[in-house]
Amino acid sequence: MVDLPQHAAQIEAIRGVLAGDWQYAHLFQLTYLTPYWIGYFFVLLLSPVVGTVWGVKLVAGAALASLPWCAWRFLLLYRPPAPLRWLLLPIPFGFAYEWGFLNFLIAIPIGFMTLRVILSQGAQRAPWWKGILWVHLLFFAHILAAAMFCSVAAFLMMTPWKGFAAWLKRMTPQLSVLPVLFAYMFSTLAGANNAGDPFDWRLGWHRMPELVQGFLSGPTWATGVALTVTALAAPWLLGYRPHRDAAYGLPFVLYLAWMLLIPNYMLGNFFNYQRFGFVGYPLYLLCFNYAAAPVRGQYPKLIGSGLLAIALAMVGFQINRVLTFDREYADYERTITHADPGKRMLIFAVDRYSAISQAPLYLHFPSWYQARTRGLVDYSFASMFVIIEYKDKANHPIPSGFEWYPLYFHWQRNQGELFDYFIFRSMQDPVPWMRAKSGCRVKLVSHHGAWWLFARTENPDPACAHLESSPDATARKAPVEPQQ
Repeated sequence: MVDLPQHAAQIEAIRGVLAGDWQYAHLFQLTYLTPYWIGYFFVLLLSPVVGTVWGVKLVAGAALASLPWCAWRFLLLYRPPAPLRWLLLPIPFGFAYEWGFLNFLIAIPIGFMTLRVILSQGAQRAPWWKGILWVHLLFFAHILAAAMFCSVAAFLMMTPWKGFAAWLKRMTPQLSVLPVLFAYMFSTLAGANNAGDPFDWRLGWHRMPELVQGFLSGPTWATGVALTVTALAAPWLLGYRPHRDAAYGLPFVLYLAWMLLIPNYMLGNFFNYQRFGFVGYPLYLLCFNYAAAPVRGQYPKLIGSGLLAIALAMVGFQINRVLTFDREYADYERTITHADPGKRMLIFAVDRYSAISQAPLYLHFPSWYQARTRGLVDYSFASMFVIIEYKDKANHPIPSGFEWYPLYFHWQRNQGELFDYFIFRSMQDPVPWMRAKSGCRVKLVSHHGAWWLFARTENPDPACAHLESSPDATARKAPVEPQQ
């Protein structure tokens, strides 16, 4: 989970600022009206007992485990056949999982439960105030998830149609969050330094393969195609046909439009459409009329057993990936033990990719050091528009973007003297490059596999202090910057 170490580091920073006993607290400020508090709140509740690292892992694990259950609880309002539930098991392990979008992963189960509550109100199974509470909980979990699920609910509330006024009345829970949304937009979002960036649309045919692979969180393109075909065919094989009421199909149309047309980057946020890939299957199941008798369904048990076998195979594949990754990153543990706790560290993720994923799993990996030892690690999400930010982001020595291009490091420009440690993940030897770039102000402390830990020294070798000003001399010794 690429971003999970960063989230752990941010939560530890929040703990330090709130407690007032963290040596780096003076560098940070909190932005309270930010709709990403719910996930962090759960971790903050657990952290006094189990620590931040275990708190993050437990909350992330709970979100992943609850997603299939919450999606099925929502779908039970429409009485789908039981065999279809098995294909919900692999959906948590998609794009959002690999990138470690902690708050988003927590928001999706909340979104499905929000749908269940507010759509139950029409049948008098839930009081109106519960729907309002769930919608606000969803908003403060993740604003994009709130936009998606509130729109889905609006479509489903169109049936049975009883007029525009009745439709608006049913949408009271969704509409109740608009004042909070406007307050957020005009008070917090308007002051964000990247909120006015141009949208990056990245429209094109490349979205179709992403749509197919993400639909059931396929780990590869071929697997994704097979899983998507299976998921699309499953209701038909069980004998069910699409609902004649178009309102039941509108949520899936919304999903397709979102995946194909929403910008990749907007309002300072990346991957706005890719992360929603795994929402498609539950919304697709809404398209079918389960109240009508199946056209043909002679083999429901056989089909159900097949779907269960497919789901368990995909979960088994994910378990194997985790075990492989556990062995792969062991060199990091051996290296980081040589760093004293509570220090300031800079990450050089030159080779940031793992054998098990196309996502850059090691991009932020050493941020676990901050969560474990109450140190401070850069690059940090605090350079962006998040819950906890650097007070002086404009003049912070490690700007956003450095994490992707660490070999542009310059000792004076990036204020190398602020850092106690410099940690590399590099397949090539970075020692000559780092000695040259620092003017021999660092020394190698530990090296295991692709991990290299340097410490700043108070007694640099005066013989090479001039090297940093000679880029031609140092470029030949630089590790190769990998392709993104």
